[in-house]
Amino acid sequence: MRTNGLTSTGKPLIVKSMDPIEVLNQLLEALNEEDREAAIAAAEDLRSWIRRGGFPPLLRVTLDDRTSHLVADELSREFCFAACRMSDALQASQSGPEPDL
Repeated sequence: MRTNGLTSTGKPLIVKSMDPIEVLNQLLEALNEEDREAAIAAAEDLRSWIRRGGFPPLLRVTLDDRTSHLVADELSREFCFAACRMSDALQASQSGPEPDL
């Protein structure tokens, strides 16, 4: 664990270590495979990590002409939240009423 600033009461905020790159990879793979449970779990972990002040994963975008760009932290954060919203949509689309058999 590491400290990451102070809480509103002035006590150190303790953030458990995690690898946001690995969790984002798990989330993207789960979304591609439509693995609802894995996507939801990874999205919850990643969203919680970032909202508690954890750093976003380092992202690099490669365009069709093969130029590569490092993505700024704020854009990386927003990409993660967008991926988490896709997980929410996957959950909502599969949580409808059960069909009559």
